[in-house]
Amino acid sequence: MFGAKYGRKQWYPNIGLPSYIIKDGFFQVYYGDSHDLKCSSMAPTSNSSCTVQNTSSSGAGNPDQGVAVVRAKVADVVAAAKKGEGVEWHKLHKGSWTEKGMGGKFTPLNLPPSGYMHGDAAFVKPINKYVLAQQTGGRIQHTKAWRQSIVLSFSVDGLTWGPWQLVYNITDASVPGKPGHNGGQVVYPSLMSHGSDNEVLGKTFAVVFQVRQGNSSGPPFQYSYVNVTVK
Repeated sequence: MFGAKYGRKQWYPNIGLPSYIIKDGFFQVYYGDSHDLKCSSMAPTSNSSCTVQNTSSSGAGNPDQGVAVVRAKVADVVAAAKKGEGVEWHKLHKGSWTEKGMGGKFTPLNLPPSGYMHGDAAFVKPINKYVLAQQTGGRIQHTKAWRQSIVLSFSVDGLTWGPWQLVYNITDASVPGKPGHNGGQVVYPSLMSHGSDNEVLGKTFAVVFQVRQGNSSGPPFQYSYVNVTVK
């Protein structure tokens, strides 16, 4: 949004398709956020006078990108939505939910960003943990991993997360066609319960994703899934 203001490269923050959980009466939404560049007051529009803050060594897009979380009360969001209105959300920053969702500062979570953080989240009841499902890679860093795999991460409190765990790779034999799928991609994972509630998962649940032929984002679309069993 403010790239031209600082003369920076056309990086890809792309916060679409965020993931959310419901915790303690709040929606908690996870997405890839980016810090502004630090620029000198003498030449605020020159790239040469600006430095990247390096939020993450493995940013899923930008080297200054990290996983942010923003929240608002479920009751407030629903009540406002029924009137066609919105509410103010707040980002987590230095342990407090004090920063405004629009334009506020954020403290990156310990989880390295993956694939724009375009995925899904839910609560896994048998182990009392939250789970995030994401695609891998980035457009500026980790380009070789871009949309090649589906990964999961688990958390007890929704703030401190475990390492990404591989659950599917596009070269797996179960992908239709030959390994590598001719440069294909696996995109936009969703978590699906074997019961009636996709917000609360059981011991075994499905991770559903789109499979693309080559790098095309156009139809025909093809979908596949893997079952994951926790213990």
